[in-house]
Amino acid sequence: MDNPWLQKKIFIGIGAVCLNLTILAAGGWFLTAQIIKDNQKLADKKDKIEEINLGWEKYREESRVKQIDSSLKTFQSSFFSKENPLDFISEIEFYAQATDNLFDIDFFSAGEKSDKKEKDNFLSFRVSLIGSFPDFMHFLRCLENMKYYVQVQQIQISKSEENASQIGSEAKIEAGDVRSSINLKAFISPK
Repeated sequence: MDNPWLQKKIFIGIGAVCLNLTILAAGGWFLTAQIIKDNQKLADKKDKIEEINLGWEKYREESRVKQIDSSLKTFQSSFFSKENPLDFISEIEFYAQATDNLFDIDFFSAGEKSDKKEKDNFLSFRVSLIGSFPDFMHFLRCLENMKYYVQVQQIQISKSEENASQIGSEAKIEAGDVRSSINLKAFISPK
């Protein structure tokens, strides 16, 4: 190996290989450090996402509880107190007056006891109306949307006789008016 040109080529080749190995080692160290750093960032982000998911689940659960509480309050307000049914009766009277119907409200029975320990859970009322058919239908829509839970048991409608008077009143019934009777079951607040 007396050829200086060949020695220079070998020396340059070995130097290039060493330089490449040094670059690879430094680059590998840098890439490894970067991978470790990125892995730590991903682990932190994963922890934050899990924390957010736990917070979201807790929020949704609290929201469901609030929604159930709100629904329960609305449900409970759909019943009236047996000791004081006047709010219910006043609301029926208000709807009858607001729909231009002559009316009469009669209480006619309490709920039946299926067991001596069980209390009555409803009261039955009969609402008698005299007015036009559209006014009667408007009263039914009001009844359907009232805040108390009621169950219509029976509806009777008949055409009124001309020049008839309302029972207990001197008010005259107009031609085309209808007489209606609605049996309602109004539910009492469970205690």
